[in-house]
Amino acid sequence: MAPEKDSTHQQNDEDLQRVLSQPFALDTMARAEEAAFLSTATRTTETDSESEINEDVQMFLRPVEMVLRPHISTANMILERLFAPGLEDSTRAVVEQYSDDLKSSTDALRKAFRVYVETAADESLTREATRQVRKYFQEEAGPNEINFVKLKRYYEKIKTFNEKARENWRNINKLIDTFSVIHETRRLVRGLESDYLEPVQKLIRSTENFLGALYRFIEVNREQRDSVTGGFRIDLSFDPSTDYTIEALARPDGDEEEETQSEEEDSESEEHGPPAVSIARSIILETKERRIHRASLYAVPILGSRDWNRSQDYSLEIAVQTYRTELQEFKDAFLVLLRPEDQPSSLTPSSAMLKKGSGAASLEPYIDLIEKTLNDETRALLSTDFPGLLHPDVFLYHSGPWVVYRILIATLRQKTIGDVFRIDDQSQIRREYPETLIKKILIEWWTERFKDIDGEQVDSYLTYSRSLEMVRKEFRALYARGVELRKQEQPGGSYLQQDTWIRKNRLRIFGLRKYEVFRRFLGGTMFEF
Repeated sequence: MAPEKDSTHQQNDEDLQRVLSQPFALDTMARAEEAAFLSTATRTTETDSESEINEDVQMFLRPVEMVLRPHISTANMILERLFAPGLEDSTRAVVEQYSDDLKSSTDALRKAFRVYVETAADESLTREATRQVRKYFQEEAGPNEINFVKLKRYYEKIKTFNEKARENWRNINKLIDTFSVIHETRRLVRGLESDYLEPVQKLIRSTENFLGALYRFIEVNREQRDSVTGGFRIDLSFDPSTDYTIEALARPDGDEEEETQSEEEDSESEEHGPPAVSIARSIILETKERRIHRASLYAVPILGSRDWNRSQDYSLEIAVQTYRTELQEFKDAFLVLLRPEDQPSSLTPSSAMLKKGSGAASLEPYIDLIEKTLNDETRALLSTDFPGLLHPDVFLYHSGPWVVYRILIATLRQKTIGDVFRIDDQSQIRREYPETLIKKILIEWWTERFKDIDGEQVDSYLTYSRSLEMVRKEFRALYARGVELRKQEQPGGSYLQQDTWIRKNRLRIFGLRKYEVFRRFLGGTMFEF
């Protein structure tokens, strides 16, 4: 029996050696598995319920480059893990042995994203469809004909990307499987499958579900894949009664009338503002009510594509109607404090009524004041409070619009500027900050500030965690300084009252801007006031 056991061990060792030396060599069973995995048929699996498919369709109401960006950010995080500085020499040697194959797959993934996903973004696709529409329609084409071409090209691009992504992720997955059975790299790749690979596979399946629903919605006649480029092409016929938009695909049956009514109401709006990407839309499936009333909000764009960077800290939105009401109140104001010396010495309702409406002339200077304050305070935050950041704008984005808003309001109060005086309906003088107007200015400033931000860095948890550690380090240093300051001012004071004293003196210990950043990133009872 002993020789048989030795023979078995020898065979196992030979099999393991073969797998490690040729991780991409497939036996018959593996080829069959790959054929199933790489199937190009657009279909819905038996396990995908109708509700799951609806969720997948709803997901693609967001900009497609945001929906599919986790492919790139996840690949980057895996590379950061595998090629991190400080690895042991033996571990690095094994990783380097397979580095060409790994980087080849991730480079191919990035290229596919640039070629197919970025060109499927709405603005790019509109330009392409406008150029191509005459190939499909001899007569003058309207918006729905252009949307028809857009949706056709959208399907072809995303279908092609999803299949190429599936192939590249399969290669990456096999390499990580290889690392998981090698002693030197086993610990390095622990958790990669559950933390990174499984979410990506789920995204691929969700994309396939969405494409299947879109395939049926636009009634594709034929689908074929180019054997050389791997690109997909479809044939379909134009139906004038079909609304060729993803919104129409996502619209539940029976919602057309309500949706149309909402669109008619929204068309009366003279100002549309920046895209309303609300936090509810980003993290959870938007409800029917939110979908219908999405255009009634001004909001900062949510640029992250992962749950941890699409929280409430990244969201700021206001109702369009509330903004219009407050804008009119601002114009009706009788005094706007643009400088500290503008403070009134005395006010009476009668004198206020005489100056009512002078706020309209102060609107542009007020916008300039708010924008200048935003620029000054964020510049000081990044250059003075937290200097030396590798990605300062990414840090500011992660700090979030609410941090900037609170810093802005506190700065206006310190400088005694920005107040608006008006007469209300009861002929009473009211002094207040036009908070909704200020938020609207901030939303436009924020949208412009981050329109060209590096999306991959926004999604990089490594970049985020390094910034977080820097914030923690700065907090610990200032907190220790606060403890020493308290010892000087309250010698013999109770340790139990230490946090209370530091909270009371937080602005002189931490400073206004740093305090708001600590409040954002550290949270906990220390910063709950």
